Amino acid sequence: MANLQKYTKNQLGHLLKHIERAKDSQGNYIKFSNQSIDLDKTAQNYELHQRGDNLSNYEFVVSHAEKNNALKRKDLNFLCSWVVTLPESLKDSSDEEQKKFFEESYKFIGDRYGKQNVAFATVHNDETTPHMHMGFVPVVYDKKKGKTKVSAKEVVTRQDLQTFHKDLDLHMRKVFGRDIGVLTTDGINKYTKGSNRSIEELKQETYALKNTNNQLRENNQNFSSFFLRLGRNGLASLALRMRNSVSTQVPSVKSRF
Repeated sequence: MANLQKYTKNQLGHLLKHIERAKDSQGNYIKFSNQSIDLDKTAQNYELHQRGDNLSNYEFVVSHAEKNNALKRKDLNFLCSWVVTLPESLKDSSDEEQKKFFEESYKFIGDRYGKQNVAFATVHNDETTPHMHMGFVPVVYDKKKGKTKVSAKEVVTRQDLQTFHKDLDLHMRKVFGRDIGVLTTDGINKYTKGSNRSIEELKQETYALKNTNNQLRENNQNFSSFFLRLGRNGLASLALRMRNSVSTQVPSVKSRF
């Protein structure tokens, strides 16, 4: 029902073009590889987050990250984006009730990660299933240094991911007064027992995996550059230290038997 994606500074461009439905020089919507986009319905998309500044989404993300002491690293994630899909139980409901779901999802995520860090909360009604892209800069306070920093792994922790859907479900139950299917589809708990995912969810997961693959490729290039800079003598020295480290541990292991 919802999945999280992370983006480095270099990956922001394509994501934002998709979310903003970029137009060409003649004012026509650019057709992306995703053929499920119905351009006749693109006008029904809407934005829930109003920042009140004159910055583009890209400018806000970069400036907000830098203002919060983002490290100058190519692999640093500048943005986290939740993609929240409309539950099956609300697909035949009124436009007002569907908008209410997205508005409440926006409030929930904003409260969870800090509304001041939110860049956008864009609802797409022109694809197979209505969904919202909500992006925020992962800002956290560094107690040791006494200042804020940008760290996706410290903001979106494993515990946060494990409790996200449960907490969202509780919030929606309070708002709607009933179970709207955040955790279940046809009575099956999607996040404990598993279920068949929709085409939209599978596309979103594939996109996330593609970003992860790009990140791994970039990390591999960084490692290759590191070893090239290290040189032959440096590698020999590193291998010797590793061998000495292993040899010092072997006697302690044998002494147990």
